[in-house]
Formats: sequence, structure tokens, C-alpha cells
Amino acid sequence: MSVGLISIIYIAFVLSRLSKRLGEVSRMPTRAYRGFYLALSLLTASLLTLLLRISALLAPEKAPAFLTSAVFHLLFHYIPLAIGVTICLIVTIRYWGWLIKGEELWRSTPKKS
Repeated sequence: MSVGLISIIYIAFVLSRLSKRLGEVSRMPTRAYRGFYLALSLLTASLLTLLLRISALLAPEKAPAFLTSAVFHLLFHYIPLAIGVTICLIVTIRYWGWLIKGEELWRSTPKKS
């Protein structure tokens, strides 16, 4: 479970670096790749919460009761995870959407109709 989340964090990090370089090369006016850093923060917080909850479930007599509750897991794991992945998706589409649309990123001459 946490291995999958670690791989999502790694993919978001790689996409942030690639998007930053693409923005520099193509002279994109926006700095939207910084959204990846917000997403990485949320995903890392989600991972830490998951690890904290797992340790609380392994030793429930030593952990506070709220760490094992479903509400804690929802608020501090699932919601940051969903928001972080959504931000990654939006920023990725912003930077790499031209591949899906089939447009040329560096068009030197206008297309003739």
C-alpha cells in the first residue's frame, strides 16, 4: 500500500522536473509546475499519515484512540491524497496537453489552410 504511494510521489517529482525544464525551453509564461510542489507536499503528508496509522494499528494499546479511527484516516490520508493527485493531473494536463491535442509546441511558421 505504501509502496504504491511512494511510486506516485516519485512520478510527481519526475513530472515536476520535466515540466520545469519544458517550461524553460519553450518559454511558457506560467510557473504552473510549482503546483507539483504543493501536490508533493500533500502526497508526502498522506504517506506519513499512513505510516503513522499503520504503527498505531500494530500497537493499539500505546497509540491514542484517534489515530486508529476512520475519521482520522479520511481527513489526513485520503483527502490530501485525492487533492494531491488532482493537482498533479491538472498541472500535467497544463504542461503536456499539447501531446494529446497533437499540436506542435514550437511552431516556426503558421499552418497553411
